[in-house]
Amino acid sequence: MFRTAIKTQVSAHQERSPEFSLWQAVIAQAITDAKYHGLRKHYLDCKRLAIAWFSNCSKDFKAVCQYADIDPDYAYKKTQTA
Repeated sequence: MFRTAIKTQVSAHQERSPEFSLWQAVIAQAITDAKYHGLRKHYLDCKRLAIAWFSNCSKDFKAVCQYADIDPDYAYKKTQTA
């Protein structure tokens, strides 16, 4: 579902390199991790780290968003919707 939303943000003229797809997948996985609702400890740790990564809006988060051509605020908001 989120990957479809990402694809609609990509401008039609932009070539999709493997690196571009990789960075989109990084954002999509972080959103998936942040939205985890289970009880498994490992996944809860991933959830905590993903939420912290989005919430802190660090330089590396902004860089990954730039590489994926995604607005950092948009990516953060996707973690807030259930």
